[in-house]
Amino acid sequence: RWRGNHAPWQECWLDVLGTGTQFPTDLNAHGTHTTGTMIGLASDDTIGVAPAAEWIAVNCIDQGASPLFDSDVLACLQFFTDPDGDPGTLDDVPDVVQNSWGVHEGFVGYFDCDSRWWTAIDACEAAGVMLCWSAGNEGPGPQTVRSPADRATTLYNGFSVGSTMTTLPFTIAASSSRGPAGPDCGPVENRTKPEIVAPGVNVYSSVPGGGYQYFSGTSMAGPHVAGVAALMRSANPDIDVITIKQILMATAVDLGQTGEDNSYGHGLLDAFAAVQAVMGGLGWVEGVVRHADTGWPVVGATVSVQDGYQTAVTGADGTYRFTLPEGPVVLLASAFGFDEASASVTIIDGETVQQDLALTPAITARLSGVVHQTAAVPPDADPAEGAEVRIAGTPLGAITTGADGRFEFILPVGSDYQIQASLSGQGGIGQTVPLGGDLELDLYLSPLSFEGFETGDFSALPWINSGNADWFVQSSDTYEGAYAARAGDIGSPGQTNLQVTVDCGAGGAMTFFYRVSSEEDFDYLRFTVDGVLDDQWSGNSGWLPHSLNVEPGVHTFRWSYVKDQYVSYLHDTAWLDAITFPGGNAPQPLAVAAPWTLDFGAIRQGDQATLPLVIMNQGEQPLDISVTGGAAQVTVGGGSGTVESYGYQLAQVTVDPTGLPLGHHATIVLVDSNDPVNPRLLVEVLFQVAEGVSPVGDAPRAFALQGAVPNPFNPATTIRYTVPAAGHVDLRVYDVQGRLVRDLVSEVRPGGSDEARWDGRDQRGRAVASGTYFARLQFGGQHSVKNLVLVR
Repeated sequence: RWRGNHAPWQECWLDVLGTGTQFPTDLNAHGTHTTGTMIGLASDDTIGVAPAAEWIAVNCIDQGASPLFDSDVLACLQFFTDPDGDPGTLDDVPDVVQNSWGVHEGFVGYFDCDSRWWTAIDACEAAGVMLCWSAGNEGPGPQTVRSPADRATTLYNGFSVGSTMTTLPFTIAASSSRGPAGPDCGPVENRTKPEIVAPGVNVYSSVPGGGYQYFSGTSMAGPHVAGVAALMRSANPDIDVITIKQILMATAVDLGQTGEDNSYGHGLLDAFAAVQAVMGGLGWVEGVVRHADTGWPVVGATVSVQDGYQTAVTGADGTYRFTLPEGPVVLLASAFGFDEASASVTIIDGETVQQDLALTPAITARLSGVVHQTAAVPPDADPAEGAEVRIAGTPLGAITTGADGRFEFILPVGSDYQIQASLSGQGGIGQTVPLGGDLELDLYLSPLSFEGFETGDFSALPWINSGNADWFVQSSDTYEGAYAARAGDIGSPGQTNLQVTVDCGAGGAMTFFYRVSSEEDFDYLRFTVDGVLDDQWSGNSGWLPHSLNVEPGVHTFRWSYVKDQYVSYLHDTAWLDAITFPGGNAPQPLAVAAPWTLDFGAIRQGDQATLPLVIMNQGEQPLDISVTGGAAQVTVGGGSGTVESYGYQLAQVTVDPTGLPLGHHATIVLVDSNDPVNPRLLVEVLFQVAEGVSPVGDAPRAFALQGAVPNPFNPATTIRYTVPAAGHVDLRVYDVQGRLVRDLVSEVRPGGSDEARWDGRDQRGRAVASGTYFARLQFGGQHSVKNLVLVR
């Protein structure tokens, strides 16, 4: 039943090895044995799970170590995505591809969670092809699943199969690779591996030449699952890849520990239950995710099933589609910059239900500021031109600063963001900040003389990676701060190198902290200066310091993790953090205020006004702060404590102008700290004392949201604003998740100063809970956001 018996051989057999064959050729029996388990049928002996299926094949893994192996695998995945090269035809596209292969650290140049084929795998499955992966035969130790089977970026990709005995009680084979997947394979909640198990010990199947033999391994287990997937597609051709995987896991017979575990996964394959599940009681839901205001499709939106596993990401046309059991479900749609949307839908057996979803733009604010040179001292202005600024964990692109060092991002409010800035060859910083409204802040680059990897990457210094794998920056194990560098995962023999060249000026002491986890006498972290070995370490240790004296001038420092001999220990690696180069200052705290000026605008006599003040620590040591008002009219809440490296403290500054004359006033907020350079920062406070609503009767009109008075408040507050001309005004209150709480104003209003009262209730008149809320003013193409604090 090779499909090439009735179709062109070129779309049924891919000879990437250049053997010149036009018919599938098996050089070692492995492929014939696995194919027999999937679809084999003899006149007197059925050995295959899906004996009426057809098959096609490739020979990319039928080779030893080869520099072409990586690209050969890519070529084969592309072939399976569209064998005849015509995207308009479907009969050539396979329903399932069995991958009885994988790589691990024992192969030179490959490493745990190897991701080099992930994009091609996703493209193949997007074409409707289920990819099934044998877990590997490196058990019984933990975290031994091969790549790409160890991929865990979702609950479905890297669908891996472990091996059991062929008779009751189907005990897991000792050699079957175990989970969990490694820390770089995906989120911790997805790392349980394998997904499922099937018989793989002494499996009877075909071999070249017309005979039969018993083979063992997860290579023999995976084909059972691939055959069942073929049966499921035969029973229901429209079932999608995710649903196939979900049903295989849901119908598996639980073995081992109760529930999913790292030996048996969800349990033993149940072919009858899996096929029965797709023969009835299934329907489809499809639709488009659109922008609620414009109606345009939203690209990259995630649609998921509440309390379910299914997820989909919309493409350029904003569409999604699910296969689901009949009955009611709730769909959730989300995308960066939008509020989450939901819709209830009832799935009908055998039918397609249309359900579009509309995403409302989230309430946003402006995060802006200036990046400063490494020699700058807060709050002095010394902008850094050419610095790259990005917001970690968002799809927003990086901004390159101009001569003024400025950057600006528009972001949803109510979250903490990590803003990263770096200037090649000079330094970098990764600072966490809260965004409750428009925020102006400064970023001071850490100097070249210290590297804590706090940019989240290697951009702060001219680092060079080489060897069998690259070092990478990670946050799971650090000496200080949020990040440290970790050696790349390598096989034996092999090595991974991290190198930097630095001008050490007049010379002096150099220090860094390292940690190793390795087999003693086999694997080492080696440190060299200008090619000369300074020291090396092996075994297992916590974080330890190392220091040496360096002569004046330019020097090249290199850290190499080297594996000399293959052993079963799979977690061999090393870490590096907190490097101080000669001539630099010791790590110290650095106090930075945001903003440097608090402008309260107009405050009516007898009222109060409150604004947030963010105190950041842009240094490498904890910052102890005390924030106080510089005058009797200024009080500060939440202004004392310890701020960790690259963290922040949020203080609430309140102005009470009682007893002050009408007009403009200026005072200060004092930020005292253990910052050795700036032990006291002065934050300017500006406000006007006004009689009535308008600060000055003949003042020019402008667009402004002055804020709420009182704030914090209980039970009500007045929100004041100014618009430059008559027009439609929207003033709304949102919660910290960006959900609409109350429409206060939505009508045409005259130009000038105005106000609206909020009584702490939502649209239905229900009292809302204590907490932080946001007032958003919109007029024309302008908007502004201020925070409100309700205290019950």
